[in-house]
Amino acid sequence: MKTFRMAGCTALCLLCATGAWGGVLRMGAPTFQGDQVNVPVFLDGDTGVGVSAVTFHLDYDPAVFEPTSVVVGAAASAADKQVRANMSAPGQYNVVMMGLNTNAISSGEVAAIAFRVVAAPSSGQSALAISETSFASPQGTAVPSQGASMIVTFPESQEEESGTQGNAAQSAEGATENASASQQESRTSTSAFSN
Repeated sequence: MKTFRMAGCTALCLLCATGAWGGVLRMGAPTFQGDQVNVPVFLDGDTGVGVSAVTFHLDYDPAVFEPTSVVVGAAASAADKQVRANMSAPGQYNVVMMGLNTNAISSGEVAAIAFRVVAAPSSGQSALAISETSFASPQGTAVPSQGASMIVTFPESQEEESGTQGNAAQSAEGATENASASQQESRTSTSAFSN
């Protein structure tokens, strides 16, 4: 019985090790500054012979976020890589990372993506997901890869600011209407006095 359990455990561990092989792109904790959100992207996992080029899609809710820029992270910069991105459609940001070299990218931060907050969601949360990942080795062969998702939780101040802006706009509209009404009353009173 003991031998069976040990053999089963060994087989299970081998399966886990085999399934774990491959690179993973995940997002780190976002940072908020005004209406801007910066999201770091990290390369983790077992990439085997190494990763020299990376492409992926970042999926987001266009009613909440609008991507504004992407910069290369420290790990990719150390490998002399560059990063480019474009929005193929609202809700999908395509990122390409490569260089005119075969340097392997070490684990760590490979990119940082900046978003503008279009409107904070009423739930206070919105999802981001990395999909369609593709890794290439220094030899140009495909490396198994996958992306991860994340829930962004907005700070209370961000939600309050969104509500305050909406209330301010309504107040401004109300003030304009009141001013117009006052001007109309003033003109009416002047006309009546003249007669």
